[in-house]
Amino acid sequence: MAAGSASEAAGEVAKQVAEYDPVHHTSQGAPAATPGQGAPEQKEGTGGGDVDEQPAEVDKAVQQYDPVHHTGATPAPGESQAKGSTSAGGAGTATERAAQAGTGQRQAAGQGQHGSSPLDPGVDEDAKESETKSQVPGKPVELSTKVLDTGRDLLQRFAPLKSVHEHVCGFHFYAHDMTRQVEAHHYCAHLSEEFRQCIIYDSDQPGARLLGIEYIISERLFKELPEEEKKLWHSHKYEISSGILIAPRVPGIAERQDMQKLAFTYGKAFHFWQIDRGDTVPLGPPQLMMSYTADGQMDERQLAERDARYGVSSKDKRREREVLNYPEKLDPAVDHWQNLGGQAWQTDMVKQPFKTWPGGMAPRRAEE
Repeated sequence: MAAGSASEAAGEVAKQVAEYDPVHHTSQGAPAATPGQGAPEQKEGTGGGDVDEQPAEVDKAVQQYDPVHHTGATPAPGESQAKGSTSAGGAGTATERAAQAGTGQRQAAGQGQHGSSPLDPGVDEDAKESETKSQVPGKPVELSTKVLDTGRDLLQRFAPLKSVHEHVCGFHFYAHDMTRQVEAHHYCAHLSEEFRQCIIYDSDQPGARLLGIEYIISERLFKELPEEEKKLWHSHKYEISSGILIAPRVPGIAERQDMQKLAFTYGKAFHFWQIDRGDTVPLGPPQLMMSYTADGQMDERQLAERDARYGVSSKDKRREREVLNYPEKLDPAVDHWQNLGGQAWQTDMVKQPFKTWPGGMAPRRAEE
């Protein structure tokens, strides 16, 4: 390649990197996504009636909603204006911002509490913002990796991730142990009006750890499941009515519209990473998770900490949601732990006969 061509190519890459927004994974020069583009028309839920809100109030709430950051225009009390710090008018190019972030991570790692294991590298700046104080093994992400990420963002499509348009925060407990309760941030995509698929993180911060997944289906679809399958699912009625489940930063009226739909749904959740016991990497088989069905089950301390962080009151939301419609009677097979006399189902590893196609490679003989 000629020297002039190489110089031009380097300049083009530098320009793309400078325009890159590492927080929202977009190029600042690219056109912004149109709010509401591709979103299905709001229709009545498959179970229960719509919330009786004034159309003008709903319109106002929708106008205040920021579909890019999934937040209301006004931050909750005590929250920082994160969007302002990452806007196009922010100081420095993407490369400079990446270098500064890397420096911050290294400094934070040096200040963290180090154990004897390499799996305890300290807490970086992003993770410090996480309420769970995320500690992930490995060196901080290098600048060269971030530059490569920039190139991949320009060349590749992330359509499945871009279909996520909902963030709700609740709590799960292990199906066999209600004393182990974990804050769960669900980032959900709607595959249909009756089916949502959600990625679960331990926080809504950049340093968040991916804990698991949850599938959410309508009451109609749940009733069609085999009886043996239903024991893996939990109801959402109490999560909604109690105010435990929230949509962070979404105005109350708009939040209640969605909660009305969720009140008639069922979830199947598995967590792969047991952070509550201090695992620094995902260990063991996925664990079946459940949710709450009555007062007195939720750890009030954890709930109060979450509410304070977002400037909300679960008690107030409970009162506000009295206007919603709820299932009169739940399927007796759901929330199985209530009906087994002190027993519960949980996943475990078992050996199975190994199969392969005809003529395929046979498994090795076990060593003596």
